[in-house]
Amino acid sequence: MKKIFILSLVFLSACAQFKQKNPRLPAQVNTANQCPVSAGNKPLFTILENNSNRIRVNLDHFAEIFEIKDGTFDVNVTFIDTSTKDFQYKGIPTVISILADKEIKEPRLIEIPVSYTGVYNFELSKDGTVFWKQKVFSITKAENTLSPEEKNDLAKKYAPVLQMHKDERYFPSSLEYVFNKVDTDPDLADEPFYLTNKSGFIKPSGGFFSFFTGPKLKTDFSAEFLFKDIDKVLPYYGHADSVMKSGLDNSSDTKMKSRTSRDHLTVYYSVMENKKWNEIYINYHFFYPYDPKNGTQNKDVAAAHILDRESLTVVLRGYSKQPLYAFYGAHLASQTMAQLDSNHSIIQSWNTGRVFVNWPDTKQLNGRLHAVAAAGSHGIYPKAALYGVMIGKLPILLEEAGGGPNLFPNFDENAQDNMKYELKYLALENVTSDCKDMPLNVLAYSGSTVDVLGPTNATFPPFTDREADFKNYVDPNAPLFDMNKDKPDEH
Repeated sequence: MKKIFILSLVFLSACAQFKQKNPRLPAQVNTANQCPVSAGNKPLFTILENNSNRIRVNLDHFAEIFEIKDGTFDVNVTFIDTSTKDFQYKGIPTVISILADKEIKEPRLIEIPVSYTGVYNFELSKDGTVFWKQKVFSITKAENTLSPEEKNDLAKKYAPVLQMHKDERYFPSSLEYVFNKVDTDPDLADEPFYLTNKSGFIKPSGGFFSFFTGPKLKTDFSAEFLFKDIDKVLPYYGHADSVMKSGLDNSSDTKMKSRTSRDHLTVYYSVMENKKWNEIYINYHFFYPYDPKNGTQNKDVAAAHILDRESLTVVLRGYSKQPLYAFYGAHLASQTMAQLDSNHSIIQSWNTGRVFVNWPDTKQLNGRLHAVAAAGSHGIYPKAALYGVMIGKLPILLEEAGGGPNLFPNFDENAQDNMKYELKYLALENVTSDCKDMPLNVLAYSGSTVDVLGPTNATFPPFTDREADFKNYVDPNAPLFDMNKDKPDEH
């Protein structure tokens, strides 16, 4: 199944495209809010409003940062539709043009209607060279019909019991704790970080020979900040091709490694509605300050990284609200995963970064879905077992899942003396840059928050496939996990 990060490449080649009729035109009014920005940085892309009616963003300081001499540039907004038969059978998405605005000057207010559910792609360019890409996620009114109370009731009803590994040091936490806004570590607060985009070939304007003689547009981007100012930078610097990195000489020295507190256990939920398939998706999101992989407290491994996010989804029939499947996410779609026996032989394997189990076959504990988390990596699996990230038949990363303490929702009567988490709503359809919405405003950053070893980094919600391409993510043609298969094929 094609993924969102592949779709951007498809878009740059040959895609079906059509123009939306009568888009709401941008106004030339500076209505940027007065939220503070970290020292040395100026707000670039400010999301002022994001709801089921419209998206409003303010653009400013781009001409200065990217050294555009005449101060003008073009803005294009598109939506990539993957719900069509062309995508289902041919892998070709339909690119819908929402807005095409030429030679604008800053400050500039851009306003577009929300006619589709998913990611709206903003591209800023000069003479054909794109220097900024940003994504904004929104949910159309037609697919946001459940009331907040109905969403909360469903999320509580199907809230899972999450079993950790017996040696796990990091637990799913509140975003306030992850971003050091509660139980503040002063050393972490002053730890340096930076954003940077991936450099690539820059096509010059003015024809072939201008490659040798003509000026090139500056497209490199970076922003430095201290961790205490993360909510003053990420909401305004959401370049989709950028990644957040540690500014330490040795990133393994980060104080994020010390944020292992069990005092802020939190699981978030978001709810999606698919009217076409008559289904409701309840996503459960788990955030961690650090992912040690199979490293220990005294020994780091190269694949360890700052910040981690994992998730699982319960799929309901829309009318009856009865559960159909559970989707478990573990690792990247580009990786091959496997359940292994004690000799590290493959019991079953899959690609795409997730597996699903039909609801009657899911493991339950006291009437609740029982999922397990892998030691260190926190990948979510359907049952306790040994798993591996594979190259061919060789596991390059082993991880044991489950076998440790169970985390119950704190409102469950059967929780007894077990560890308990608070269930919180993650309003992904309303993410803006507004500082009053901290920590939700940090999720306006559409770049990679997780700097992963290898060529592919990872984003936070709402820019993972589970949200951005949710109608394909929960496709029952995805890999099915066999709950009863515990031995390798003997033929």
